[in-house]
Amino acid sequence: HILGSTLADIASEKAGIIKTGSPVFSAAGPDEVLSAIRRVSETKSCEVEVCGRDFGIKEFVYWDKQGREFKVEPALSGGHQFENCALAVRAALQAGASVKGCQEGVKNVRWPGRLEVIEGYSRTVIMDCAHNPAGARALANYLKNRPEETFELAVGVLNTKDWKQIISKFNKLATRWYVLRPDSIMAADTREVTEILSGNGVKVVNFDSDYDSFMEQVVKASSDKPLVIFGSIYLVGVLRRRIRGEVEYFW
Repeated sequence: HILGSTLADIASEKAGIIKTGSPVFSAAGPDEVLSAIRRVSETKSCEVEVCGRDFGIKEFVYWDKQGREFKVEPALSGGHQFENCALAVRAALQAGASVKGCQEGVKNVRWPGRLEVIEGYSRTVIMDCAHNPAGARALANYLKNRPEETFELAVGVLNTKDWKQIISKFNKLATRWYVLRPDSIMAADTREVTEILSGNGVKVVNFDSDYDSFMEQVVKASSDKPLVIFGSIYLVGVLRRRIRGEVEYFW
């Protein structure tokens, strides 16, 4: 809403960070996005390299048009992380990082709250800050590739996001929904979220802001069904600190 109402407008605003004469590395995206990035880059005399065309990762091998090829072992889960990894490696190489440094970096990187699997309870807990439709789609794709076929899902969203699109990505994956209110004045009304989810024929429990009850009744419950907590950073951050018993700021 702040950066613009179309992808092209948003891309143009974000491209404002481009510095004159500096190389630009971009993910492959819709034509309107790449066109906006190229347009800004041209005005600042910048060359644009696009992931998948000029550099990328294929079968765990990084490659680029400069002729470099070497193995990488991305630590982050999710198929979408290969593109993110390729972008990070290309930028690091441009900044002077060594091949070994890049390999060690992607192998040891840690991103709390992003497809983070937490063990130690009587069930597996997966946490992800999927707070927009693209993030929700990436999370859903990750879950579809896990050995479990269905999950219990806990969600909390903001009313500034397209939350109906977010939750729609998980219709066939949920055996039960839990609705929570993120710790934000922009939190969506949990009653409205519950009403929408209830139309899918799956049981829905609205905990609203009662995190204590959610922890006792759901997180600590013994179950072979993984629990996926996702949505707003303001929800994942609060629950992650409770679940892991630590204070860590990660956004």
